Amino acid sequence: MERKENMGMSVEVPGKEGGVLPRSFVVRFKGDDEDNTEGLQGKGSITVEEDRLVIAARQMASFTMFGRKVEFTFPMSSVLNVAVNSKVVAFTAGPSSVGGKSLRVSVKTRSEAEARDLGRLLGERQSPEFANELDHARGFRRDVEAATPRVYVTAAIVAANIMAWLFMVMSHVDLLRPETSDLLKWGANYGPLVADGEYWRMASSSFIHDGFRHLLVNMWALLLMGHWAERLFGNGFYLWIYGFSGLGSSLASLAWNTEMVSVGASGAILGVYGAMLGYLWRQGGTLPRAIMSRVTTTVVLTCCLPLLQKVLPISIDHAGHAGGFVGGVAMGYLLARPLELELRRAQWNRSILGGTALSALTVIAGWLFLSRAGPNS
Repeated sequence: MERKENMGMSVEVPGKEGGVLPRSFVVRFKGDDEDNTEGLQGKGSITVEEDRLVIAARQMASFTMFGRKVEFTFPMSSVLNVAVNSKVVAFTAGPSSVGGKSLRVSVKTRSEAEARDLGRLLGERQSPEFANELDHARGFRRDVEAATPRVYVTAAIVAANIMAWLFMVMSHVDLLRPETSDLLKWGANYGPLVADGEYWRMASSSFIHDGFRHLLVNMWALLLMGHWAERLFGNGFYLWIYGFSGLGSSLASLAWNTEMVSVGASGAILGVYGAMLGYLWRQGGTLPRAIMSRVTTTVVLTCCLPLLQKVLPISIDHAGHAGGFVGGVAMGYLLARPLELELRRAQWNRSILGGTALSALTVIAGWLFLSRAGPNS
């Protein structure tokens, strides 16, 4: 049996084969998965019998910290839309014999072999809507791998940021709370120095971080979305988006407050998130619904991270974040191309022209601003 995987969506539909019934599976319900419609979380069990399916789990409820134990029983004939991806099994069952509810459930088994066994026992019945979504997901996976066979730029960016931090630490910069003078020495963005001709700081500041925690959060955010963005845009265009967003972030920070010392890759990373929204804006109809939902949710939640300033003792360059994000949306929209190879190649020149024009306008605007803010102005 062939198994295929999808970015954010499972695409394996196992066939129903033999097995000794009843059979119970110890599982963990994926409470953070959109496939869990009833808030089932934590450790539980699924028991497959000849004519019924029993789900025992813990359900999060209002005014309880640990939830309450629940048990649902469904006729086996009501189970459909089974999907298996590695150790994860998702399916729909219902309505139940108690309460009349239908469930969409996502669970993680103890091994891939158990996941395959559970999938086989649950069967292969599919609704027409699910079958169409599954076909779309298979096509998406095939197209995205053909469009960008290898993903390496994100890993290279992460490595560069880590190396920069390690070099700082080896030169006796504080591990957690670097001094402002150290950040300036290593290339922080600072208006008076940039206006005095040190333009390279607008790029170097994207690789300098204000301590290990700052680095950790930013690299986590980049890895969360970077590989998806690199697949969709291609290696070169993705690097272009990242660099352009970092420049836009630095310029916005300088325009808002020339006396602020700013560091970090967050402006460039938020540009990557913005570029994903730009892609959905222009090419969203080509993506599976599950992918669009996950990307949109992830972008919105990550862009809310700056609100942590309200509860944590950290300083956030909101202008830099906004500049990177807006620049990413614009560049992502201009560089977005279909995944089909022929259409992708046909729109290459148009994307290059649009991206070059936006980059040139940004550089000219930045040069005019810095000229007026220079030491002799």
